[in-house]
Amino acid sequence: MPRRSAQPADTGLPPVPIAILLPPPVAGYPRPDGIASDPAPLDEYGLTPRTLARLIATYTRHDDLVIDLDHDDAVASAVAWLGRRTGVPFPEDTRRALDSVREGQRAGLLIVRLPRSGIDPSDPPSLASVMLGWRAALRPGGSLLMALTTACARDHSTTVIAAARVAGLRYHQHLIAAYRPLVEDEPRAEALTAASTRPALVDGRHDPAHASFLSFIADGDSDA
Repeated sequence: MPRRSAQPADTGLPPVPIAILLPPPVAGYPRPDGIASDPAPLDEYGLTPRTLARLIATYTRHDDLVIDLDHDDAVASAVAWLGRRTGVPFPEDTRRALDSVREGQRAGLLIVRLPRSGIDPSDPPSLASVMLGWRAALRPGGSLLMALTTACARDHSTTVIAAARVAGLRYHQHLIAAYRPLVEDEPRAEALTAASTRPALVDGRHDPAHASFLSFIADGDSDA
């Protein structure tokens, strides 16, 4: 489950901020074994209606302002259903963003997808500059939720986390949202059958099974 606070570590080691979101059975999407799965992802970022509602409910409170930089209809629907407010996306240029966000209108949650036009996730200084503007749009304690494509999560997660730290955003959690319920028996994960089981490939590639999200918290005053 996504969490708003650090998880206790029973081993005495620092907690690993990772959560796995498993889709429960959903009526209307039957499978041969009687277990239903979430609908197909809306896009390459894996943002399904169920995942969106779950994340927005976790990272916001009643009447919070939620800003989605991509005007996604599914986000707007989830925001309205949960009793939150939809904010108007602001200019992504840092200075213009700082000028356009007024006190009392800061968001409890800002949803951003990477990669996106005009932003190089492999360039930490440039990314940090943009994230300063994103942080300015958040109320103290507000969250930045970044949805990453599979390739972006694989290649640039470390850079994104480092840039967020420079921008004054605290890395909170890595969320892994599974597209389908996990099967009870998976030969490819068993020591005795893994080597002899052919991989399930689609056009020579593994079929993506999950989406990745990184969440960050704006501690203190967002004007700092």
